[in-house]
Amino acid sequence: LAIQMMPKLLAMVPQARLLIAGPASGDTADEVAKMAEKSRLGSAVIPVLRYIPNADLKALFQRTDVCIFPYRRISQSGALMTALAEGRPLVAFDIGGLPQAIEEGGNGHVVPRGDIAAMAEAVAGILRDPAIVRRMGRRSRELAKASFGRAACFMKNLGVYLELLDEAPNGCRVA
Repeated sequence: LAIQMMPKLLAMVPQARLLIAGPASGDTADEVAKMAEKSRLGSAVIPVLRYIPNADLKALFQRTDVCIFPYRRISQSGALMTALAEGRPLVAFDIGGLPQAIEEGGNGHVVPRGDIAAMAEAVAGILRDPAIVRRMGRRSRELAKASFGRAACFMKNLGVYLELLDEAPNGCRVA
């Protein structure tokens, strides 16, 4: 879907490039390579279809201005959480838990599932203005810390335990 989106995005932002990163099985890697070739997008599509060690992830994210998540099926994405923590603007389809990490207009945009035209518009809107890229990136980093950082996760887990204790039968309480 990202490759299908690129002609629309390039019409709005001619200098845009699509970096497709991460491990892909043999069939998927072959399919992406064939699609990229058939699309005649040339250097506008950069496939890095392999496992990326943690040591290389930061450098990869620093090469991006916005991270897109055009998933067809998914419940949550580790890549999205990493992009959030790395302070990148996000654009994702409205699927699974992805919208929970995006504050509409704050750190990115959520677009209807499968709507590549809407995704291209959202990405172009971010890429056209470096100030938006920086502002959304800062907001992503803030949200990552506030919602998904260690302290936030600890407090959420503590809340669940306290709630469970309130429901526990007498004799199961810790004093």
